[in-house]
Order: sequence, then structure tokens, then C-alpha cells
Amino acid sequence: MKKNSIIAGLFVFCITTAGIGYTVYNSVYSDRQKHRINETAKLDSAKAPNELKDGEYTASAEGYEGPITVKVVIKEGKIFSVEVLSHNETPEYYEMAKKILVTVEYGENKTYSCYIETPIGDYALIDGDGNTVAEAKADFLRAVEECREIYPDDKRYSELSFEYKYDLRSFFNYFSFLNVSDIAKRAGINPSLMRQYTSGVKTAGEKTYERLSSCIEQIKKDLNTASF
Repeated sequence: MKKNSIIAGLFVFCITTAGIGYTVYNSVYSDRQKHRINETAKLDSAKAPNELKDGEYTASAEGYEGPITVKVVIKEGKIFSVEVLSHNETPEYYEMAKKILVTVEYGENKTYSCYIETPIGDYALIDGDGNTVAEAKADFLRAVEECREIYPDDKRYSELSFEYKYDLRSFFNYFSFLNVSDIAKRAGINPSLMRQYTSGVKTAGEKTYERLSSCIEQIKKDLNTASF
């Protein structure tokens, strides 16, 4: 039983630390191409350490605003589901921590892709592709809906929310109303060099992404304080 409480406790830890991780999720993302698994590849659902006995287990751990209690269901020796029973966290930050990260990037086949690296349910990966980021996102969300239709009683597919991270080319494709040169100037980047990044002629480094991330955050703050 102690071992099972530790497993549940680890999920509490993941939830509380996810809020920290959210703060470093940038709107722009490294151009490095990730290895992708086909969405139809079956995943042998995450196995609980040492083949835990089937059943429901609960545990609590201290969060930022008090204790967080979770319930972990083990089925056939595997982690089947995790449910937060109670917490006192600030709602907006708690919801941020629950979001699943979706990578959006431009590929060598000259199309855009959206995919997750965190398994959901029985699939190793859910992804979408398109000639534009909007098409790739729509394809990705259709794949999510297909999973919900196939597994209507699986809570792991319900109430999903996503956070998107982009490479430079994908970012400016989706937010095409933003002027590349103006954003570059605000971020302290040479506009000509920035256009080479967004066209794929050159690859941006980590410092460039850091500058752009700070710039976008400032724009978001400016917009949040603006009114008509």
C-alpha cells in the first residue's frame, strides 16, 4: 500500500510542478525537427512500476496553496487514469498546469504538423498535418474527436485543453497579421535576418527565441491593458 501511495503522490508532484513548467512554454519553439510516431501506433499504456495491483489509490501532497489529493486507478497492472479529487490552487494556474503541450512545426516535406509528445489513452501520439498551421490544427483536433468517438467512456479523452508551441515559421504562418520586421525590431533582432529565419534560409538560435519570447510576452501585456 505504501508503494501505491508513493505512485499517487508522484502525480500530485507532477501537477504542482507543471505550473512552473508552464511559465517557460514559449509561443515560439526550436526549429529542431522532432522524431514523430504515427498516430495509429498503439501504446502499451504507461505501466506502473513493479506491476502494481489493480485498484484505486489516493494520496495527498502539499501544493502551492495547500494539499492536493489525487486518485490513481490501476487496471491490469497499468496506470489507467489519474483524477484530482481536491485542491486549493488558483483556478487560472491550475488550468494552465492541466493543459497538454502540442508542438507545431514546419517539416522537411514542406507541410505543417501538430503533435503531442505526451501519450493520451491508448495512442502513442495524436497528430495532424496541413499546408498551413490552421489546416494542421484542424486535422489534429479531428484526430482528437475520433479518439473520443472510439472511446466514449474513456475519461482521458474528455475535457482536454491544449497549449501550442511553435517554431518560427509556424508562428508567423498562423499569426500572419503580425509584421515580421516590426516584431524583429521590437525584439532587437535584425529584420533581414529575421526574414531569413521565417523563410527557412537560416536557423534561429536559443538567444533569438528568448528575445522573441520576451517580446511576445510584452505584447500580450500591452494588449491586456488596452481598451477602446
